[in-house]
Amino acid sequence: MAISDIEKRLKKFRKSSTKRTVSAWVPKILWGLIFVGLAVIIAGVAFIAYYLNQPKGVDLEVTAPTDVSRGVPFELDLNIMNVSGNPIRNSSIAVTLSNGLLIWNSTTSGSVYSENTGDVGVGDLVKKNYQVIPVGDLNSSQTLDVSFFYFNQTGSRFEVKQEVKVLLSNSAVTMSITKPDQILNGSALSFSVNYANSSQFNFPAMILEADFPNSFQFESASAPAATLADTFALGSAAANATGTVTIKGIFTDSSASSFTIPLKLYAVLNGQNYDIADYQATFSLSPSPIGVSVTVNGSNNYVAKPVDTLNYSIQYNNQSGIALKDVVVKAILSGFADWSSVKTDGIFNPSTRTVTWNSSTTPALAFVEPGTVGNLNLTLSTTLSAPVSLQGLSNKNLYVKADVTLSSPSVPYYVSGNQTFAETTEETKISSLVYFSAKGYTNDPSSAVQNSGPFPPRVGSATEYSIHWRISDFGNDLSNVVVSAPLPTGVIWTGFATTTVASSSISYDTSTESMVWSIGNVFAGSGFLGGPAEAVFQVSATPASDFIGSYEDLLNTSNLQATDNFTGAAVNISAGPVTTALPDDSSVAPGSGVVTQ
Repeated sequence: MAISDIEKRLKKFRKSSTKRTVSAWVPKILWGLIFVGLAVIIAGVAFIAYYLNQPKGVDLEVTAPTDVSRGVPFELDLNIMNVSGNPIRNSSIAVTLSNGLLIWNSTTSGSVYSENTGDVGVGDLVKKNYQVIPVGDLNSSQTLDVSFFYFNQTGSRFEVKQEVKVLLSNSAVTMSITKPDQILNGSALSFSVNYANSSQFNFPAMILEADFPNSFQFESASAPAATLADTFALGSAAANATGTVTIKGIFTDSSASSFTIPLKLYAVLNGQNYDIADYQATFSLSPSPIGVSVTVNGSNNYVAKPVDTLNYSIQYNNQSGIALKDVVVKAILSGFADWSSVKTDGIFNPSTRTVTWNSSTTPALAFVEPGTVGNLNLTLSTTLSAPVSLQGLSNKNLYVKADVTLSSPSVPYYVSGNQTFAETTEETKISSLVYFSAKGYTNDPSSAVQNSGPFPPRVGSATEYSIHWRISDFGNDLSNVVVSAPLPTGVIWTGFATTTVASSSISYDTSTESMVWSIGNVFAGSGFLGGPAEAVFQVSATPASDFIGSYEDLLNTSNLQATDNFTGAAVNISAGPVTTALPDDSSVAPGSGVVTQ
């Protein structure tokens, strides 16, 4: 083959190869262009959707002070405007507060307050105002997170949010105390709690709370005290007003060199108490020049019974470093006792219920050397019985109290005043006087139950009886009250029961075969100021031949168990068995309840 032919074929082959290569890339390029186009389209659609759904068009403006006073309400203002050009649907507001803030009327701090604001038209303005009370620690930074939720015309939900921080830079009310330069352990103490409202807010009512230690015996205050004598009503506190509460008491822990009384001031706003000021009142103690203490029946916390003998031992100890002349000891007695039973080697004045010891009754008191320890004694009895007067019935939480004072005109150089003085108080709680009975009837005194069956009872025949449990209580409230009694063999509960105590229940306990009356609380005065706490239930008794010629047992011994709320002591009282003798049923003649053949 000629060279020229070979060159022609090579040239033709190169053209064919080039053509095939170009043809192979064309589909790939086309597919690439298609994919790029689709991506551009998808991205454009997504961008448009994203743009349309953006929460534009709602302006949220939150206004609040950045610096506030603890306890003084401040205003949180919200302005929300729909400037989107379209109405928004189902909107709501949520305000999240940190622990040191709360919305007016809320009972706990650190809460979330929410409110529905509904639909908001184009160009409409939603205005909200909230009263916020700062109750956190002084100099703490608190946060309010305000969120506005709504739905747009496409049904998508959005949130516009803004955060506000406030600083509790000062207290609206401040406290301080005024106390003596020298405080003697075991002697009377008087100190003043001073408070000042430095804000421009008028507090409608304020309360002072004093957390007295156990060794501090509260005596009195210049402001009304609550039942537990640890909270005091101060009344209103106008802007820039000041006030003082004077508190008197005795600190009697001889081993202590100091003690602290934590104080809190509460503002009463809209029926709620808000802690707005705190103060730790610390007192340093000087050794008492003379000590005086009291024990009852050898104890500092003896709990007396309604009928009991109380032996008082009053001990005095001269720790002054000098001899004390003409010492006088007085014990003023109060509470519930038989005052005619008082026995003492001192002088007892029945009209003032005061026992006095001095040098004429006790020669050792004429000159008490340093370091001398002495004892004085008196005895009395508690003989409680059901009171007959309405005034007596209204009493609650029974006790006998001895307020003991010791004084001498001899004064150590380090003690101010014209006498050496010490005092203490010993309060002896008395358990409540509780009456409990279990009685049976064939002819019930009330119409609550109708009994049937033969009486006198006959062997093999069932007779129905009604059982009455009654509780009367004078003195202290009772809690956890439960009465129970086993049913004897041959006696069953018919299922009928009723009680005057609405919250109580009567049931049959199969495990103990006992009737059980679960009462809960029985209040002081029950059975005296009103009717007794009473339960009535019906039993059916079928006597066996063993009872012929004797009375049949209807209910075994009843037991009452409870807790005395004032003394904390357990109450356990029993009532004897109930038989067919039925001594409380006026229709039953003596001896007629004997079982017959």
